[in-house]
Amino acid sequence: MALKDKETYNAYQKAWRTANKEKLKRYADKWRAKNPDRVKAAQQRYREANRDRIRQYQKSAVAVERDRLRAQTPERKAQVREYHKRYYAENRNKILARSKERRFAQYALTRSAFAAMLDTQNNKCAICQTTPKVWNIDHDHKTGKVRGLLCNPCNIAIGLLKDSPQFCLLAAKYLEKYNKS
Repeated sequence: MALKDKETYNAYQKAWRTANKEKLKRYADKWRAKNPDRVKAAQQRYREANRDRIRQYQKSAVAVERDRLRAQTPERKAQVREYHKRYYAENRNKILARSKERRFAQYALTRSAFAAMLDTQNNKCAICQTTPKVWNIDHDHKTGKVRGLLCNPCNIAIGLLKDSPQFCLLAAKYLEKYNKS
């Protein structure tokens, strides 16, 4: 094939691709859906081959965003803050509902299962027996299995004790030792 013919062919291909962008996109989407393993393998190969380039890009993207935010004037920052306050005030219930749904989904918990847990615990924290305004869904960090519903202080306490029954017993013995006097 002569160079001129190759140039003509390339120009034809470029024009065809430009004119048929949607058709090509649909084809590529179908192919990706049929071949997820090949797509994943290709992405992995690309990431391994371009690890340094990707890190450099990520660092530069973070730096660009940081610089953009730092360059905002105090007036602009105040406007953005006011917008967010107003948006939250207008959409508070929707935002809180979305947050609760995300929490339920994170632990594969339904509203009815949550309500059943509350009933089982008599609407009280499983440890200290108080009735908190906000419930924490206590779960095993290894298995992800939900154990119960706790108030925030109890949830933090068992987290700080690394969910270890031994540490909890040692802490109880320690407290008993000094509460006798």
